[in-house]
Amino acid sequence: MATHQAQVIALILGEQFGESAQIVASTLLSKGRLPLSQLITQTGLPPKQVREALFVLIQHNIVSYTEAPEGLRVVVHYSVNALQVLLRDRFPEYIRIAKLRFGEKAQHIIAEILKHGKCTFLHLQQALYPMESTPPDILDEFEDAFNTLIEQNFVVRVGDDDSVNVLDRKVSEEAAEVAKNPNMSASEKTKMKKALEAKSKGVEFEDMPTGMKRKLVYSFEEGDAKAAKVYDEDENMAERAYWRINPSRFHIHCRNEVLTALAESRINTSAKHLLNAILTYGEPSMKHCKADEVSAPITLTHLGSDTTFDKSLLTYNPSTPRASLQDYLALLTLDQDFPFLTKQDERGGGQYVCNLLSLKTALHQHLITTYLQEKFGIVASRIWRLLHTKGKLDEKQVAKLALISNKVAREKLYEMLNVGLIQLQDVPKTVDHAPSRTFFLWYVSLPKCVDAMILETYHMLSNLKIRRLKEYNANGALIEKIERSDIQEDESLLTDGERKGVEKFHKVMNMIRISEIRLDRALLILRDF
Repeated sequence: MATHQAQVIALILGEQFGESAQIVASTLLSKGRLPLSQLITQTGLPPKQVREALFVLIQHNIVSYTEAPEGLRVVVHYSVNALQVLLRDRFPEYIRIAKLRFGEKAQHIIAEILKHGKCTFLHLQQALYPMESTPPDILDEFEDAFNTLIEQNFVVRVGDDDSVNVLDRKVSEEAAEVAKNPNMSASEKTKMKKALEAKSKGVEFEDMPTGMKRKLVYSFEEGDAKAAKVYDEDENMAERAYWRINPSRFHIHCRNEVLTALAESRINTSAKHLLNAILTYGEPSMKHCKADEVSAPITLTHLGSDTTFDKSLLTYNPSTPRASLQDYLALLTLDQDFPFLTKQDERGGGQYVCNLLSLKTALHQHLITTYLQEKFGIVASRIWRLLHTKGKLDEKQVAKLALISNKVAREKLYEMLNVGLIQLQDVPKTVDHAPSRTFFLWYVSLPKCVDAMILETYHMLSNLKIRRLKEYNANGALIEKIERSDIQEDESLLTDGERKGVEKFHKVMNMIRISEIRLDRALLILRDF
């Protein structure tokens, strides 16, 4: 694991869970998975403190475990899910999305689940509505909001193996599939692995029983006892089942927001509303940001008859909605830099899909070129686009095509090479690889550039978190004073210097928070799309 990524994880855990959990998780990250005895030795903490930290981290889906037989005994090994820690900075965004899509009750449900990691339906009900005199209609609205979150997979039931290590779960699933068919061919094994990979990306939540809906059971004379048993199990599942959020569904919503905002910046607000209608129509079939290549196909006729889409938002030609739809669909299709739509067929006035994979690549390129322009200048950004378009070029060809001198081209190429955003390929003329008899070609590998950008983003994010921690430590006495009850009731007790210090502190904190949000949005595009 990269140093800056591990540092960000440690800072997040220290802020939210304290020093003990930070030490335990950092030890598991650096040493790999460990049993409890070795973990106690490595951390130097008391056994009780280590057990409590593990309990809290497992409850919040951060630590997973694996039971491995060693001789006559079973040893439990613990490991950390780094992604679950990094996603904790995105919790306010999840709460905002829940309120935007489903209302305040869904917002409170998501906030309560995030607070506890996983919890039961009864716990949610008692935490949000502790009074026994709560009106029944309020409780019905709460249950409807909870059912809606489950139906759309924003909240999923915790499975029996959710706390098991991902790799161990994958190995055991593959072994179970092979045991069912020992004579499985190589192609069948490939299909089986792809199916399991799709299952691990959220598709498994489709058929998972929830217990929130009652099954319709017909009673026959010979099956009354069996039917009653099934009904009782289904009725009690809501009380026994634990629930957690499904980040993939929230990321799909975030991706759609990014794409519609991009359409607005490239064209206008009407194009944003049209693209939003297309993505909303295809959202039920979307499973995971990394797995979706195109959205569900939609026709011009369907868009014209869609009652949820307000045609008056198309300002180009409001008197003829169908013509306006055709014009905006053509604009979204013909954009060469960001190919939003592709026309697949002529049925229904034209069948269109949103190019999710192509847009992801275009967004990656846009982020990289913007970063290069800000850090190394517009010439570096031009050279990177040139190499990405033309392929492998030597230094003289780069200088000639970019209309710059060889000296400037060499400087910019090595600056970008040092940060990993371009690569160098040597082509020797002879077998001895002598530099004087070797061609050196520069090229761009987009996956390697994305990885380098992710590491650089972690570096910037760790610097911001360290700066925020230093600001809190430097202004500790002032923070304690403004949190006193008498100061909160009467701010005139503060001196002029203290008021200015408080104002400066809040200004710095807001700037750091805004920068963290922007970096998290960049990570969303680079890592989670």
